[in-house]
Amino acid sequence: RYIMISQPRLPGLSKEYIPDFMYISRDSKSWKPVMVELKLPNRKVFLEGSTTTRQKFNKAKQQVEKCMDWFESNKDVFSSEYLGNMGYDGENIEPKAYLVYGRRSEFEENPEQRDRRARIMQRYGTRLTSYDGLRFNYATKSWVTVKYKSQGKYVAKKVQPLFEMSPAFAKGLPY
Repeated sequence: RYIMISQPRLPGLSKEYIPDFMYISRDSKSWKPVMVELKLPNRKVFLEGSTTTRQKFNKAKQQVEKCMDWFESNKDVFSSEYLGNMGYDGENIEPKAYLVYGRRSEFEENPEQRDRRARIMQRYGTRLTSYDGLRFNYATKSWVTVKYKSQGKYVAKKVQPLFEMSPAFAKGLPY
């Protein structure tokens, strides 16, 4: 709930498919591991004047899909690796993924590219967004970016400049 895991370890998944970040959210009926894959903001999704996607984009999309495939067959591995000390009690696990790729200016003036882009990633609860779609979420001011070691142990990599700690945050901290 309060950590962003840098390059999370997903046992059995090739290193080339590991996402840049993962955070875990929860609602009353399920746990939601959310993978975030970032590519350079200057990368283009489409070939010039076309709705054909570029090879680098296809590779990034495949990376996200492979990661989501891993979750489909490894929910038990994920739960024992990441949820054991967070109060996991057999609830559903519903993975999600974001691919952050390029800028809105590439497709905003081209209706065909805009429509194609909206349909590119509809599999497995994945979402494609451009860097222009990112917004600061004040709720993340108390998040810490960590590197997962093993068995519920983390090492802090980055603490937000606005980081705030209080007794209200103590409940549910996994570290």
